[in-house]
Amino acid sequence: WPRPTDVCLPVEQLTAVRELFDTLGTPRIQRSRLKRIRRLLVYGGQPTREEALAWQSLGVTLALWPSV
Repeated sequence: WPRPTDVCLPVEQLTAVRELFDTLGTPRIQRSRLKRIRRLLVYGGQPTREEALAWQSLGVTLALWPSV
């Protein structure tokens, strides 16, 4: 069974990683391939609203790490 996964990335890499996922196909295909990622821990700053919404549309929740 697929286990929920947390991923940790610096804020400056969010866009590049998301753009890489764009090559996986349609948003529906992307969501199915990313369904194990339950939370994306972001460090080194605050993601832009647009970036957070883009990840949310893929079914991935962004969380600041360490939590403030």
